[in-house]
Amino acid sequence: MRRWFILLVVFLAVQQVGFSRIFTNLQGKKINGEIQSVSGDRVEMKVATKRFIFPIAMLVEVDQTFIKK
Repeated sequence: MRRWFILLVVFLAVQQVGFSRIFTNLQGKKINGEIQSVSGDRVEMKVATKRFIFPIAMLVEVDQTFIKK
């Protein structure tokens, strides 16, 4: 029983490491993605099973601020 509890705690902790968020691009399209990295004015984001690299400026201002923090 204790072993299952420990496995559950570890599983839940790992799930929180890379959390997804809904971002909005300048055209109003919602994107459910997970930030992988930020380099200068570009962001690498995982969307579903694919990774995309694009300018941060393609997102609305509130999302740009979130990424830059």
